[in-house]
Amino acid sequence: MSAVIEQADSADQPDPWTHAERQLADLTSLPHGWDGGDAPPVSPKAGKRVMRLVRAVTDYQSVFPTLVTDYEGGVTAEWRSGKQRVAIEVESTGEAYLYAISPEGKSILEDAVSFNQDAYRKIRIARKEISRMSARVSRINPNWRCLFQ
Repeated sequence: MSAVIEQADSADQPDPWTHAERQLADLTSLPHGWDGGDAPPVSPKAGKRVMRLVRAVTDYQSVFPTLVTDYEGGVTAEWRSGKQRVAIEVESTGEAYLYAISPEGKSILEDAVSFNQDAYRKIRIARKEISRMSARVSRINPNWRCLFQ
């Protein structure tokens, strides 16, 4: 038995921003104490900042991030494929950090991100790594987006 996955029209295909926004909406709607203790939902400041950075490091071809909350109102957007990892961690205060690990497992970036001239360099590094990851994922599984429809 074999399965055939039809490639959908590009207009019907989800994009990384909508996917991230849906996850963020779920995380921001968590009730206070969602963990059985006293953890808050994602703070509005963290939510706004993580989406701003997700938009900065992705394009329409990008694989989708996974968003998770911490126990203090912060949020992390993460992309993983094999050893390669790119992550944006945003604390409830809006303070943000970027991490990038190459496909070979080498740390490329691990630093705070302020919105200044140096931030653009860090964002370009993360964007390049997500682009490399996305190209590899698309080469291995050209219909990966069908998993998100």
